[in-house]
Amino acid sequence: MSAPPPTVVAFGSCHRRELSDPRLWTSVASLAPDLFLWTGDAVYSHADRPSDRGSVEVLRSELSLVRRDESLGYTAFARGVRVDGTWDDHDYGRNDAGADMGQKRERRELYLDFLGAGADDPRRRREGLYKPLRREGLYKPLRVGRAKIVLLDTRSFREPYYVPSIGGVHWIPHASVLAAAVCYVSAGVLGLGRNHSAAVLGEEQWRWLTDELAKDDADATVVVSSVQVLSDNPFVEGWGHFPQERRRTLRTLNGTRGLVILSGDVHFAEIAGRGRALEVTSSGLTHSCTEAFYGFLAKVIIERYDTHRTREDMYFAGKIFGSIEFDWERMNMTVSVHDTEGKKVLGMVRKMGVSTVIDIDYLNMIP
Repeated sequence: MSAPPPTVVAFGSCHRRELSDPRLWTSVASLAPDLFLWTGDAVYSHADRPSDRGSVEVLRSELSLVRRDESLGYTAFARGVRVDGTWDDHDYGRNDAGADMGQKRERRELYLDFLGAGADDPRRRREGLYKPLRREGLYKPLRVGRAKIVLLDTRSFREPYYVPSIGGVHWIPHASVLAAAVCYVSAGVLGLGRNHSAAVLGEEQWRWLTDELAKDDADATVVVSSVQVLSDNPFVEGWGHFPQERRRTLRTLNGTRGLVILSGDVHFAEIAGRGRALEVTSSGLTHSCTEAFYGFLAKVIIERYDTHRTREDMYFAGKIFGSIEFDWERMNMTVSVHDTEGKKVLGMVRKMGVSTVIDIDYLNMIP
């Protein structure tokens, strides 16, 4: 019996409506993906008053505009491909937001509407399927061919950083930049939070993740985390600021066949991991950290923190999207990062069906 044709999954994050270029979506569509995954920040809230940014009303408007405005190119693209994904802080409602965010149920429903999730999607009826939960989330399993995709929710349950972020304080100018500086000083210089035990996933999501991975019925497993898992960069959000939770996660993922982690958030791309641990970060679809007023410094930081990468040059700063091609005949998966014209700028090939051995002790804690 011949093997089925290759399966293609495209993915991307960090999409500003006012910067969206229809040519980008033409390039993504040219891959003929079987699935497109949002890995976070599909929208950024806009409001005349900073205090209104991230309100449910503003979020509803922004999500609706991206989904329905034909001039952006996404509307036509989404009509022709299966779409799913998870959220990050901006489509959740506030920069660096976590479990303390209000109106989470309303926000979840709006995002599911944006994804085009049906009325029977388990994320819509979680309270009806399980005992009532104190908190809710967007986590979900998917199947494409013989690959399993595990969508994590790193926002709904995430507890504060060791030094709580000021990134979402609307009255502080350039709050996100200052928040990154605080992260660097507190974690990178002073070494605070090295034993921080705060949660990222929450216990209900942990039980679900453990159950999903225990099934071990896929040749490849793609874990989607909106923020980076393997990075040691102290300037950005990520699991490295939650060291106990990260170790618990990687121990749980250890032994998973054909594992690859997808992430976004940071406004550049990189391929991280050693041995068989692999993470592909693709961010952003419409903008890059090197285009901002702090662009030169951003490039220095990217090059400075490179020990988590497969090679020190495995990064790209520009407008990009990612893809995974599953070749079921050769049992290979090819992970790639593409520029807006579709040209491959980063890539790597891994075998499927092989257990992933994660050397947890190699991981650098946030320095």
